[in-house]
Amino acid sequence: MKNYSILIALIVLPSQCLSGPAPLTFADGGHHAIDYTVNTLVKIDQFSPGMGTIVDLVEGGLVIAWVDAYEDSRFNMSGGQIGGSLNAWDDSELTIVGGEIGVGVYARDSSRLDISGGLLDSQVQIFDNVEAAISGGVISGFVKVWHDSRLIISGGTITEYIAAVEGGLITLVGSNFAVDGEPVAYGDFASEFGTTGFITGTLANDDALDIEFRLIGVGGDITFIPEPATVLLLGLGGLSWLRRRRR
Repeated sequence: MKNYSILIALIVLPSQCLSGPAPLTFADGGHHAIDYTVNTLVKIDQFSPGMGTIVDLVEGGLVIAWVDAYEDSRFNMSGGQIGGSLNAWDDSELTIVGGEIGVGVYARDSSRLDISGGLLDSQVQIFDNVEAAISGGVISGFVKVWHDSRLIISGGTITEYIAAVEGGLITLVGSNFAVDGEPVAYGDFASEFGTTGFITGTLANDDALDIEFRLIGVGGDITFIPEPATVLLLGLGGLSWLRRRRR
């Protein structure tokens, strides 16, 4: 694991700080690759709706600060490093299949997030109508799902806890799920067992699951799909059905 102590010191400064270098901006509707060192933050399509700019961070690339994706842009990370956080706003999309992120991943508004690999050295938080999936990778921290966002977890390692907050819904896909040792069935909800506890089982990609869960506020919940193939039938419509069943 990389040592980001120096990098994080740069990140805690407000983004409006005028003393640092200007951001590296992409807003031309093109497709760009970062395989070099960027000594400032990266902004994609800020105040530029309809551009659909795509930026790839690949092996050899290093962003010292953080990355912000806006509007309908796309940011794909297959390698390299981000010293700060990776942030999605508006209708942007983040895809992470490799590389290392020093602080955390934050998705907001109606953005989309897909994590299938890589090392995230802190946390993942999604807010306000985000659709997200985690099918691999290592998150050395916690995952929180807020405000009517939906997250499907079918693989990967999360070292601290998962939390559904104020209407957030987490769906676990795999087999042999149990809450505090009590087996659960298709469509059961963690809230039926309490607001905190431990979930064990095997995720769809055969990663073992043994993690603390937390339900915070009104309406946050975790549900279970024991058969991996079922997720193909459910899709987002099925998640909507589960959400209605919970109410």
